Amino acid sequence: MKATHDPDLAKYPTLNTMDITLHHLIYFAISLLVTYFVWRYYRDRTFLPGEKYSTFNPRFWRLQIDACILAPVGLAVALLLTLQLPPSIRGGLAYPEDLALLFYTVILFLKYGQTYGMKVCKLKVVDFRTEGPISFRQACLRQGIPIGIGIACLVYAGDSAAAFESGIFDNRWLIAMIPALWGFADLITLLSSRKNRALHDLIAGTVVVRTHLVSTPTQHPNFGDRTLVDCDPSAVRPLHPPHSAKS
Repeated sequence: MKATHDPDLAKYPTLNTMDITLHHLIYFAISLLVTYFVWRYYRDRTFLPGEKYSTFNPRFWRLQIDACILAPVGLAVALLLTLQLPPSIRGGLAYPEDLALLFYTVILFLKYGQTYGMKVCKLKVVDFRTEGPISFRQACLRQGIPIGIGIACLVYAGDSAAAFESGIFDNRWLIAMIPALWGFADLITLLSSRKNRALHDLIAGTVVVRTHLVSTPTQHPNFGDRTLVDCDPSAVRPLHPPHSAKS
């Protein structure tokens, strides 16, 4: 029986499975190393009330940790791309990583108010007005809008990367630049707003705050009995109780 050949598959060359696996394993190892050092840095760290909204640096590092957690999804997608799959299925493999990130963040925001990366960096997402837990709507708006924009642009742009490489500049390539512009706007609002609120925070009505706030500074790694609080410095007990004055 003569094997059939789909000419469309020739446009999608197979990738070397070993190279793909090795590349992702190296990336995962580096991410684990970064995660370890970030965890060591923040492990015994506490913050003063004035640092409550100073979240720019830890927000950057928490992204690296969350990316490390979701790295297996990227590896699975890359391995699937090494197979001779129909173009329609290969095109659909552009979205699982974004969808995994969406479900990961929304579920953890609703359950804990923080992803695992935010937990390591001692951050939490709260409602801007009440600083209480955020709603399902806020969680979806905060994470869903940037991911939705990225997916929509990817669908509309199609093979804009190939068009760009071949010297064809059309509106698809411009549409593909929208997620980068969103990221730039996110960064500008984060740096310029009073409480370091990014654009998606402004839309969702949320703010990121530091946890483990204390009322007084300390260098002791085991501050008190480790009675640390989430944004409530009044609940912290001192390291040593005050001695009563002798009569």
